[in-house]
Amino acid sequence: MENLFDDEHDPAARDADEKWFADDPAAFRAKVDHLADGLLKMNGGVGPDIACLVEVESDRAATALKDAVNAKLQAAGRGDRSYQSVLFKVDHTGRRPGFAAAFAFGSVPLIALWLMGAQVSVITIVGLTWIASFFISMLQLGLVLYASELYPTRMRALGSGIGSAWTRVGSMVGQPIVGLVLQSADVAAVFLLLGMVALVGAATIALFGVETRGAVLEKLSP
Repeated sequence: MENLFDDEHDPAARDADEKWFADDPAAFRAKVDHLADGLLKMNGGVGPDIACLVEVESDRAATALKDAVNAKLQAAGRGDRSYQSVLFKVDHTGRRPGFAAAFAFGSVPLIALWLMGAQVSVITIVGLTWIASFFISMLQLGLVLYASELYPTRMRALGSGIGSAWTRVGSMVGQPIVGLVLQSADVAAVFLLLGMVALVGAATIALFGVETRGAVLEKLSP
């Protein structure tokens, strides 16, 4: 969304641009209108089924965008595809502790499966891997945002793209590694391997991760 501030000034804000839309409500309406047009170019002219947005200041700004999209859908006779709600989540934990915790919590059920051994029931495997997947999915979504915050605007798309490409590399490399582990050990060892990888990720982000919470994007990655 590229700094979608709302049209009310927040005196506590540390971004000099935050007051811009409060001083010029017409500019705010114009930006929201242009963003709505962009969203409605997707999915056959009705917008994405679920829109996940970043760089949005408040629920007020997100709701204004929702209302603008819905107004255009109504005008086009597609009111049945109107967006119904906005879930606005404030980052209370910060990137580094949040990602480290997700890695760590994701490793717990995987290591638990290793400790239980190869004879564990299918229901237990499904349940514990579902819990692990829940935390890892948080990382997959959050790291896209994190990468865009760490790279300067002039190379943000390139940096984020390279970061996303590494997930594909991991998918390709991971499968033969799992096969090698199964040749020399049992299924439980695979869960140990995955759990240890998650723990390494937790330690890496905890020790070396850059905290971006509350930081102005232009100063964080100029």
